[in-house]
Amino acid sequence: MPPTENGMDHPELKAPPAGSEQETKLPFEIVISTTHRSPSFLAQTLASLFMAGSASTRVESVHLMVGSLEERYLDTYAHHGALRAHLMGKAEWSRIKGHTVHRRASYNYARCLALPVGASRGLLVCEDDIVFQDGFFDAALATIEELEEQRGPAPFILALYACYDLRNQPSPPGGERYARYEAHAFYGTQCVYFAAPLLPELADLVMREGFEMGTEPYDMVLKRYCLGNDLLFASRSSLVQHIGNTSTGLGNFHATPTFGCTPRAARTAAVPAT
Repeated sequence: MPPTENGMDHPELKAPPAGSEQETKLPFEIVISTTHRSPSFLAQTLASLFMAGSASTRVESVHLMVGSLEERYLDTYAHHGALRAHLMGKAEWSRIKGHTVHRRASYNYARCLALPVGASRGLLVCEDDIVFQDGFFDAALATIEELEEQRGPAPFILALYACYDLRNQPSPPGGERYARYEAHAFYGTQCVYFAAPLLPELADLVMREGFEMGTEPYDMVLKRYCLGNDLLFASRSSLVQHIGNTSTGLGNFHATPTFGCTPRAARTAAVPAT
């Protein structure tokens, strides 16, 4: 697992030629925001990721964005060539260590969003205390492709986890796998896909408002951004489940009611009204 400091010194990935064997590479990068805690759920998260169906063989690398100087908990994974650890530098840690847990988390999430994606279409940002549904990559890709087909060049944010039952939420024609996610109800960033064009702006926004100003947690920064833009969607059923029932201090434990469910249900979706 080659370490990189600040997550900025790995080469950009190039788009493979159409029809080549390399074309099987996933069209998005994967990064996990992680920090040391006891107990750690990272082993379960990684094991679940790499067992999430046959398409998991298309995962060339998973980036681990480490949110503190403590990195010894990653020693167990050092032999895995597919894992890339982006360690926090001493100067960075000196800058953030005296701040609240919410501001430090925002700093690390901004680092995730700033990860270079090269020619990839987007970035999948995950937390380190989730498990992935069997067939996750096939379902995620199909959902992303539906949205791309419907929205054309318009970028979007796709939550692959939601605390609500969205299976009967309305969506544009052709949206069998996704629903609109009302921004006023958004919280929880367990697994979120960001289209590549949005990443620079969002990385700057989370760094500025979530860390430097410290006005609100990073998920609320994202929520406020989405309130003014028609770009937030969610998979109809959640493709990951939250398992981190030991808090890091960022909020209360929550879980989704639709993990492992079919995309549609014969009941009303429970989403808070505006």
